[in-house]
Amino acid sequence: SYAYNKTPMSSDGRFLAGPEAGVTYSTTAFTADYDSNIRNKNKRLKLVDNQTQKKLSFEEPGNPHLVFSPDSKYLAALPESGGAKVWDTVSGSKYAELLTTKIFSVVFADNGRTLFTGGADGAIRVYALPSGDHLLTLTAFNNDEWIISLPNGKYNSSSGAAKYMKLEGFSGKSLLKKLATEYYSPQEISAALTAI
Repeated sequence: SYAYNKTPMSSDGRFLAGPEAGVTYSTTAFTADYDSNIRNKNKRLKLVDNQTQKKLSFEEPGNPHLVFSPDSKYLAALPESGGAKVWDTVSGSKYAELLTTKIFSVVFADNGRTLFTGGADGAIRVYALPSGDHLLTLTAFNNDEWIISLPNGKYNSSSGAAKYMKLEGFSGKSLLKKLATEYYSPQEISAALTAI
């Protein structure tokens, strides 16, 4: 997405998003008095379709970070309170609300059907669109160890990553045995990564 005065525009130039107050839009130029809106926590976001001049407005208080998908079908909002919301740019309907730890970054895959988030816990989470289904989580550690896990608990990892894993009621060798026999599944992880 492209941004000017902190007001993002979709890569095809069709959509412009920003706070409702103090913003003037046209098909050739736009301005935004965004800084004065940052302090007002009750603003609504406005999405303007420069092609049809249709304007959509939805509640998103504060100063969320806004990102368009490459195909301009979705707008992701990262509110200051955490999580992320994904909106349909044509209908204005909310497709997904991702309630995870504080999200610092969001990136859409080129196909527009996958969303990657980076959070305060250091994990990268992958979601399917438009459903918002959590597909998998990638976690890397300082010593080149890593874990990729599915929502059902299945995982693949580097050889030393087991020391970072926890399972209620298990520890030590019993934990390693339980993880290896019931949850370790490189084939499922490979299939999930291939499907993205």
